[in-house]
Amino acid sequence: MPHDALSGRPRVRPDAAPPPVPAPAAPSPGAQPPIGTPPIGTPSTGHPLIGMFDHELQAPLSILLELTRRCNLHCRHCFSNSGAQDQTPELSTQEWFAVIDRLAAHGVFLIFFGGGEPLCRTDLPAIAERARGHGMDLCLLSNLTPVTPAIARRLKDIGFYKVEGNLDGATAEVYEALRVTPGSFARSLAGIRNCVEVGLPLRINCTLTRLNAEHMEAVAALACDLGVTDLAFLRLIEAGRGGDNFDSLDVGEAVYRAELLPRLKALRQAYAGHMDIGYEQDEEIIRACDPNQMMPWCGAGRIHCTVTPDGKVKPDHSFPDDDPRVVAGNVRERDIIDIWRTAPLFQTLRHTRFARCARCRHVACTGGDAFRIYTHYGAVMGGPDPRCLEMEATDA
Repeated sequence: MPHDALSGRPRVRPDAAPPPVPAPAAPSPGAQPPIGTPPIGTPSTGHPLIGMFDHELQAPLSILLELTRRCNLHCRHCFSNSGAQDQTPELSTQEWFAVIDRLAAHGVFLIFFGGGEPLCRTDLPAIAERARGHGMDLCLLSNLTPVTPAIARRLKDIGFYKVEGNLDGATAEVYEALRVTPGSFARSLAGIRNCVEVGLPLRINCTLTRLNAEHMEAVAALACDLGVTDLAFLRLIEAGRGGDNFDSLDVGEAVYRAELLPRLKALRQAYAGHMDIGYEQDEEIIRACDPNQMMPWCGAGRIHCTVTPDGKVKPDHSFPDDDPRVVAGNVRERDIIDIWRTAPLFQTLRHTRFARCARCRHVACTGGDAFRIYTHYGAVMGGPDPRCLEMEATDA
């Protein structure tokens, strides 16, 4: 199933009808509700998610496996503090095999391989082939600088359905102001060309910052010239070095809405039929991907999760590894499926509702972006999303 360009949510065809929701059987006295049933007395919309309630699945639809924190770059906006000298005790090849086997046995059909730079692990092909052997779809998240023609062909032969890279500037000066490493711009362009040359499906992301926002049109033009057909402009994540540099790099909410959104909409129209352009706060994508609002807009801990290089399970990649409040468990200690189904952290994400959101037209929002809520309030689901446009309109 194809996924939303920005949120990772599975796309639903615009003409698809919602599945029927079976009436729940009355429980016998003293019986415990099965996993997937909201606890009695819990505020709930009862909104269906593939025939279930409150965004609770028996297994994630997709998962990000962060194979390493090692990286050949040292980007100022990196959300994971990755670098060449990272010493995180990584899961072994066999440990990753065991995780993948369990996920496959429970119907997980899409794996994202990330890092760090996942190509820093020489066993990436073996790990990817293990997943493909189960029939799982694969997506690689890479800075693309290591992708030679031979590596691009290998990725295509393994069966990656997509590779995601980056293009944070249209010149070396702008790109390397963020990526820091000299020569990385030229190597990134070469990696993009190598993927395009072998016909490897490619999406390019551009993280918008104060350093490159004025160059969005130039980035789009360069991407199109390189043969890219899928381009996404993303907001800076306030995590890792991106968090350390957030105040100096983030474009700010007012600038994004008033100045950048109109330009992004114009770019989409300009490249229609040649290159798909996505961006945050894009209601057209939301309506096209999920017209019946069956999927939560934020899938963290609800339809997907992340496993870190040393086996920690988090709602998604943005959450820090060193805060036990946002770590659901560790695959070296517990079964990945058991963590997904029973971790109190995930239960909080799935069942928390905010009173002021009860009458919102965006049923699938369920409070907003879980990581943004965590960073703003300092607590998991501590309040409604601070970027909520509907809340601002109500307060006005």
